Amino acid sequence: MLTDFADFCLYGYVIIDELYQELAPELVRRGPAPRVSDSEVSC
Repeated sequence: MLTDFADFCLYGYVIIDELYQELAPELVRRGPAPRVSDSEVSC
């Protein structure tokens, strides 16, 4: 249940992160492989 703005932001982040994880394998990256995931970088 969303009780305040912080809960809304967390909920939105989780939904967007899950969608991104499904799409990420289709995205092409150049350069060396990253040492951390995109989710870890955005925190």
